[in-house]
Amino acid sequence: MSITQETLHLIVNPVSGHGKGAEFADQTIVPILKHLAIPHLIYTTTSPGDAGNIGNKILSSQTEEGGTLNVGIVGGDGTFHEFMEGEGVSDGQVRWNVILFPLGTANALYSSLFPPSSTSSSLQSYKSLIDSLPPLPHSEGTLYNLLSLFSFLTKTTPVYLPITQTTLSSPTGAVEQLRSHVVLSTALHAAILEDSERLRESHQGTERFKIAAQQNASKLFYASVTLQSQSSVEVEQWDPRKGDWVLPYSIKNTSQQSQTEFTIEGPFSYFLTTSTVDRLEPQFVISPLTSLNQYENQGYLYITIIRPLRDRFISQAEPEERKDKLTKRAFEVVGQAYSNGNHVNLTLSQEDELNSFELENKGKGEPVVEVFRCDSFEWIPSNDKGKVEGLESGNERLVCADGALHTIPQGGLAKVKVEDKKHGKGFYVFASVDPHHRGK
Repeated sequence: MSITQETLHLIVNPVSGHGKGAEFADQTIVPILKHLAIPHLIYTTTSPGDAGNIGNKILSSQTEEGGTLNVGIVGGDGTFHEFMEGEGVSDGQVRWNVILFPLGTANALYSSLFPPSSTSSSLQSYKSLIDSLPPLPHSEGTLYNLLSLFSFLTKTTPVYLPITQTTLSSPTGAVEQLRSHVVLSTALHAAILEDSERLRESHQGTERFKIAAQQNASKLFYASVTLQSQSSVEVEQWDPRKGDWVLPYSIKNTSQQSQTEFTIEGPFSYFLTTSTVDRLEPQFVISPLTSLNQYENQGYLYITIIRPLRDRFISQAEPEERKDKLTKRAFEVVGQAYSNGNHVNLTLSQEDELNSFELENKGKGEPVVEVFRCDSFEWIPSNDKGKVEGLESGNERLVCADGALHTIPQGGLAKVKVEDKKHGKGFYVFASVDPHHRGK
């Protein structure tokens, strides 16, 4: 078969998620493509990182320099990340129109583009297309996995996908460049991932994540963060009391000229940033304010932070009680992400009584979870370990980029920014036919 600009390159990861990728491609995707006479090529990954090698192969096959390539990812966020890491794939020389098939474990990007709560209305919008397809296992779950393909088939305009670039630098000048399209995190989120991998052999299921969370929920991560504005994007903070973005009010402005640089002093228990997704699992909406409608304009980094010592429930506790209280509060707050991201609405009590530590919903106090948006920041690990009696210190140099773990060199830092949009090049994903469904 001759390769043309209309050819769909289908990358299948047979081991992602529950190992159903190859079966789904053979029994569901390919029959649709054949029925509609869509030219396609199938590539199967054979080892970790192979999706990137396949991306290079597809790139080398293009006949039109600087053209458009259509690629389908049958896998999860990790497979897409591997593809994106292929040499030359992210250089912005071509436009990648990406169809996602959520056959991974968490499928954060897909479930952000197609929130489960909007499945019925999304399927209804594609009813005529679905009715024209050959007989397939048309369960709602199967059809949900095809929504990105339906968007492609109905020629919906794909959505630009901003990429987060992270530079890990050391005092000697050595650097490591990372790219991520889902999440960049430190502190608790990164620590849970690291420990869950250690538990993989003894605990095969999701139980290992719960164990890892319990092991790390009472730790503090010592660092300082500088939020910056390098373009027209302002540094802003979400105010749940007003329900709007405002100038930062719980941190310091360190710029002498304007509102372009703010410093956040740790310690932290939670620190996570994303420019694309509002959730890490279908129901775990950790960054509900992330807007998927931003892509046609200017991309933001949305940063979710918990600094537990701002909470009197922890800071005023006796040293021997702090560990249990920090763990309790961490699960209480982060658990609200399962309630459609309600954790960003929690505020600290303003009551004067020492025993009044109940959290309020959009109360008058400062937010428990601080949420900021900007276009760049620096995470600078510090050496203040052991500063708070009764609480252990975590590894503040650990960084998670789309599930892959990296370590900031001793004495170094991480610089994070949204990559510049590449004038019609880069990554575009087929999302909901209704842009108002995105991120909802």
